Amino acid sequence: MALTSSGTISMSDIRTELGDSGAISLKEASDGTIATINTANDAADRPNGSAPHAMSEFYSYDHSASAASTVWSSVPSNFSISGQNWPDTETANKTISLANGSGNTTVTVVNGSSATGGNLKVAISTSSTPSSGHGFSDSVSHTSGTLYMQFLWTAFRFQDGTSQTNTVQVTNNGVTATFTIAHSQAGE
Repeated sequence: MALTSSGTISMSDIRTELGDSGAISLKEASDGTIATINTANDAADRPNGSAPHAMSEFYSYDHSASAASTVWSSVPSNFSISGQNWPDTETANKTISLANGSGNTTVTVVNGSSATGGNLKVAISTSSTPSSGHGFSDSVSHTSGTLYMQFLWTAFRFQDGTSQTNTVQVTNNGVTATFTIAHSQAGE
């Protein structure tokens, strides 16, 4: 059972949470001497191991916490980019939702076997306008809720008739959701 998130925490509470009995010191509890600090807790919910040690570092600490287990939902279906082929085509928002994540969410665009037609970039954000003037980035700190993605296809000049499929991998906490984007380049 986790320690309280506010108010008073006693050394007895910390000792019980760490599964120890007898006398303990705050230093030994905080630096992992008594029991290895469970890093499945968010960094804000566990002692940092560095002096000066404080009882407040144990707020919400759960010695039996298990690691987050990312769950993806609302993964975009495979889709095609159509429209003008020169120079850029930007998609409308695509959304993906996650729960129980941890740390950063990254998006990786993997070029397909025929990568001669252009370049695909991604913008990802927790707001509904991820690109904001083509400020494309492939990482955001996000652990739960909806993410918004926009893709920018930049066609290469004089590559008429080429097609390309990109695999998109969205990863959080080692769990990856995958979909593909196809683009065919017609004449200018």
